Amino acid sequence: MDSIGNRIKHLRKQRGLTQPQLAKLLNVSPQVISNWERGYTPTIAPESIDKLASILETTSDFLLGRSTASISSSLEALEKSWPEGIKVLRRANEKLTPEKKRVILELIDTYVRTEGNHD
Repeated sequence: MDSIGNRIKHLRKQRGLTQPQLAKLLNVSPQVISNWERGYTPTIAPESIDKLASILETTSDFLLGRSTASISSSLEALEKSWPEGIKVLRRANEKLTPEKKRVILELIDTYVRTEGNHD
């Protein structure tokens, strides 16, 4: 899963979204999503990356290949070290705006990556 297109496709499917559904959430055509996933579009605008990360519940670093930990693996690692905090986050998740959710997830991802370097 080394390309951004593969990461988008994997996360989209993991979230149970079709290309047209994701396209609608991003306000682009389904063809744009298809082109991203197949690697036909060489670059994706930064604002689209941020919005994708929010919708797909991951970080822009993961989408861009700067991090190998998707949010789900980061959350699993964090849950082992901080189970009560994860319970609070899961309850709050329904009330968070997509932007706040993205910021929190990026902080968690950074924390897990940083802690992993100290073992």
